[in-house]
Amino acid sequence: MVPVIAYELPIYREVFQGVSETGLITVPVGDKNCMVSIITRLLDNPVPNEELIANSRLVLNRYNWNTVARNQLTVLQKAVSRDDSTVERTK
Repeated sequence: MVPVIAYELPIYREVFQGVSETGLITVPVGDKNCMVSIITRLLDNPVPNEELIANSRLVLNRYNWNTVARNQLTVLQKAVSRDDSTVERTK
């Protein structure tokens, strides 16, 4: 397993928020040479890292379809079950 290698974009910091950034390596946006260099170095010299694997699994679990669907269902159930007396109904 290798870390996520991504351009320095805010979305990646958001996705990895709350998780050690051990599993995230960022490169300057558009720097293809840097990206290739990092990927090549990691593939040529893979180093097992239990923390990396654990952190990667945390992120994967947060964004897998079952987790996302379960979270969406919870939000919808709360929205349906809340006191909707202030909502104007149309007939």
